[in-house]
Amino acid sequence: MIVRWAVARDCYRDSVALLAVSARLAAAAGVSRASVAMATPANVTAALEAGAVGPVDAGPTDVLVLVVADSEQVAETALADGLAALTATVDHGAAGSGSAPDEPATCIADALAGRPEGRAPSVALISVPGPFAAAEARKALDAGLHVMIFSDNVPVEAEVELKRLGRSRGLLVMGPDCGTSILDGMPLAFANVVRRGPVGLVGASGTGLQEVSTQLDRLGIGVSQLIGTGGRDLSPAVGGSSTVDALRLLGTDPATEVVVVVSKPPDEAVARRVLEVAGSLGKPVVAVLLGADVAAMAPAGVHGATTLAEAALVAAQLAGAPAPACDASGGTDPADTAATSRGDAGGQLDSGQRRWLRGLFSGGTLGYEAQLVLRDLGVTVASNAPAPGSVRLGVGAAPEGHVVVDLGADEFTDGRPHPMIDPATRDRWVAEALEDPTVSVVLLDVVLGHGASGDPVAGLVPLLASRPPGPEVVAHVCGTDADPVPRRIVVDALRRAGVRVAVSNADAAQLAASCLAAQGSRS
Repeated sequence: MIVRWAVARDCYRDSVALLAVSARLAAAAGVSRASVAMATPANVTAALEAGAVGPVDAGPTDVLVLVVADSEQVAETALADGLAALTATVDHGAAGSGSAPDEPATCIADALAGRPEGRAPSVALISVPGPFAAAEARKALDAGLHVMIFSDNVPVEAEVELKRLGRSRGLLVMGPDCGTSILDGMPLAFANVVRRGPVGLVGASGTGLQEVSTQLDRLGIGVSQLIGTGGRDLSPAVGGSSTVDALRLLGTDPATEVVVVVSKPPDEAVARRVLEVAGSLGKPVVAVLLGADVAAMAPAGVHGATTLAEAALVAAQLAGAPAPACDASGGTDPADTAATSRGDAGGQLDSGQRRWLRGLFSGGTLGYEAQLVLRDLGVTVASNAPAPGSVRLGVGAAPEGHVVVDLGADEFTDGRPHPMIDPATRDRWVAEALEDPTVSVVLLDVVLGHGASGDPVAGLVPLLASRPPGPEVVAHVCGTDADPVPRRIVVDALRRAGVRVAVSNADAAQLAASCLAAQGSRS
């Protein structure tokens, strides 16, 4: 095998763009492996382990392209193709307009320059390496733009400063580490295709917002605005700054009749402040702060929910959804409802040593919610992102007992695509769980939508379809039939592979617990 590598200098690209180039190179005849990734220390080490001749001189804003091929010619051709794809110009002209391609904007000023009158943007989406994100966000605020910061690894001190500056100027700062928003129907970053409607969502949880919005869509109710605030917004340091600002915006939005607040467990003092603001909006509010006792803190007009699906159901009812659509299953797919109502263990479980659950999640909040549901059903788990009642799984520790893994955590995504973008990491964990003679149930999620993988179960379905009798596999597909990859197609593919697909994430965790109970393996 021939190994060749090159560095594209000062060529930051987000994970979606890098994965697209990687996939293009890997598909070329004679190429056995291709990697296009930011030149983080971990990725440089991986390149050296693959056979690159070191030292690799690269920095955090450089892209490392590595190709392993059958011949020198194939390797060099693929390498050149990768570099060309990274540095290609972007056509900003309208399709069919005859406009000449422009160089892509490299700063806020360039992005704003030359915009036609009346078409000036109002929001800047920041996706640069974390150390540089705050500076770019500050430039956007100085230009009078609301800001969504997709970048992670931004110091919390910078987040506090940016949000204080944004509030002083009447501008909203979403993020850092803000994974999803839908503003006036425009999806940003990871977002599902959901109908427009009267429910406004605000949350410090990307996949939590996706789950609530897609469940609302299944109930026939649409979304007015979906505002992500960043995962640290309800921490003591940040104090719920953007959540409060977003709630007040939704309170004055004529298109929003019902508001939903979504979060992992917030700081209690921050939660009380957020709920107090929510109760002052003059509109019904549903709050699902996973792991927190909302009922004990909520003022009048704020309805508590314990799961994401329940929050969607309550919001749909408050928005006037027809009664038949608001059944306990939350769905209209008879096959889904039947799957969640089965309490037996199915025909694939072995007796004897199979007794453990392995939960493998791309969505951090979905994994967190699953832990809480399992806990309430008597299943104690270990996790790298433990919820209250769970045990912390040591870094690098081999999974033992009941385990729920957040595969989107920093230790899995440092310089690598998120599993929602590239499911390869999840598929490897699933393969190991299927081969583990002590695992009786595999629980997983598949998250669809803009930004997510274009073929999220391409590697998973053959793996599951060819497995010998062993663990039961339970899944939830977070998405809608209008997504770029329709939910029904993914659900059908999983069912044909012998997977039991639940209608919601909470239902999937309940179904997994039922399978464990049938084995006598809850604790």
